[in-house]
Amino acid sequence: MEIGVLVFNLIKKKLLNAGLTESLVHLNGHDIHYYSKQSDKETLMLVHGLGVSGELQWCKLVKHLAPKYKIILVNLLGFGESKAANGKKYTLVDQVEMLQTLTEHLGITQAKVAGISYGGLVASEFAEVKPNMVSELVLIDTPTKFLDLDGLSSFLNANGVQSVKHFFVPKDFTFINKQLALANFKKMWLPNFVTKSFYKVFCKPYLANWEIIVNDLLTKYEDLKSKDYKFNGKTLIIWGVQDQLIPIDVGVKLNHHYSNASLVKIEHCGHIPIIEQAKECKKYF
Repeated sequence: MEIGVLVFNLIKKKLLNAGLTESLVHLNGHDIHYYSKQSDKETLMLVHGLGVSGELQWCKLVKHLAPKYKIILVNLLGFGESKAANGKKYTLVDQVEMLQTLTEHLGITQAKVAGISYGGLVASEFAEVKPNMVSELVLIDTPTKFLDLDGLSSFLNANGVQSVKHFFVPKDFTFINKQLALANFKKMWLPNFVTKSFYKVFCKPYLANWEIIVNDLLTKYEDLKSKDYKFNGKTLIIWGVQDQLIPIDVGVKLNHHYSNASLVKIEHCGHIPIIEQAKECKKYF
């Protein structure tokens, strides 16, 4: 068995052992893949970022979160088994509309919505469209309006990466260790047989969709910069202090921009606090 498949199966088992149920529904032409845990407690929707699916990004927090919330862990279009209606529409607007469709299908009237990186951008847009549905917005290292795209490009170029698209849409398995090195504070390195399998299982099947997603963001960059987010509900911003991809000054600016926000700085942490510093992040959910 592929080591990537083995790892994925172990992660999925962890989600199921925490009481989550896996579902795939066909709504408005989309296949929407998600995990949920029924409860009479507050609903918490978890939205992942680029690179891997929701199972992998949120797995370290699920055991902690499951007793406290009714959980909806959704795979965005182009990840896991979630597919857009015509196989081509994977834009930011499509992702937000998909979340609306899923919440309506599940009868959710209000939820805490947490998103990391690209998932935070999707969550931000969702809160703009459906502010009354969002009881609290949690943004983790999120590339919203204050991202310096030129700065990100320069940083990647200086570290041997051709472009932003090349970083988020890797063309071969050798790039996985580069991603890990630049995204994490702690040094990480995987042997070739592991990165080959991970790339085959977690990346290669989704590259065409990811390219559409990244192209959409790059095309809309100027529009996103000019957005004036109006959501005035409670907003928690969590950031890795050593994030080199989206520096913490972006989080500081977001904290000032939202009218009811607080900022938590996670030390010794890069771009993915919910993986690299999961124990610390648990305190804030």
